[in-house]
Amino acid sequence: MIFDIAYSVIFHQSPSYVNHFLKNLDFFNKNNKYIVVLHLSTNLYEKREHINGKNFIINNVCSDKRKYTMCITKATLQNYKFLLDSNVEFNNFMTISSACRFIKQAPHFENRDTQVINFKKEVELEKYRKWHWNFFKKNSKIINILVSNQMSFCGGQLSGALYERNIFQEIYDFIIDNDILNKVTKQICFEEILLPTLYKYFTGKRYETYCRIFWSRGRKGPSVQQIKNIMKDNNCLIKRADNLESNLMKFIESLMVE
Repeated sequence: MIFDIAYSVIFHQSPSYVNHFLKNLDFFNKNNKYIVVLHLSTNLYEKREHINGKNFIINNVCSDKRKYTMCITKATLQNYKFLLDSNVEFNNFMTISSACRFIKQAPHFENRDTQVINFKKEVELEKYRKWHWNFFKKNSKIINILVSNQMSFCGGQLSGALYERNIFQEIYDFIIDNDILNKVTKQICFEEILLPTLYKYFTGKRYETYCRIFWSRGRKGPSVQQIKNIMKDNNCLIKRADNLESNLMKFIESLMVE
């Protein structure tokens, strides 16, 4: 079987939390043949026998991740490699945060064997000042590799980012061949810079995203009304929805009715 999409998710919570996530994902993916690859924390990996759901595999590599480091990028690459090593065939690859939930049916993700190009543009490092750029630019070895290839730097979100299978293979190969994982001098959220930059380099465009992220102090999730307001846009996922007892989660569960 060739899956329409392979979802890559990183978890550190409890088996019951993972089970809730898998149930939600399955309900809202009626348009796709899908598989989910899970990358677990070391503690959660020891409890993996309590994880149940449909169409998932657990990476046999586990680790404890820290935000604003290369850890998330590394785990994402390990999930991709685990799919290949497991002889899983798929057309698309999507990264999802464990704090995401589907709120409506995902569209059918078609096989888009996008042509690989090398989109080159002279890099003006001085214009990258705000956001995480100043920290990122302290990684001189990584910067030199990207600049020598005339890459146009690009930022983007991890949650709901869609990659064509052949394009992510190019991204994977580039990172591994250039030993980028071992060239870090200043930790930062590399998954929000390195992955979108490489996608743009190999396609000449930004990747599509299917998740609406709600940012707020105290990691408070969106209100039910906010969710209702975005039900008609292209996003089928929301972040942040990580409290299983919240009114938001109860509302999402109410949508999961045949």
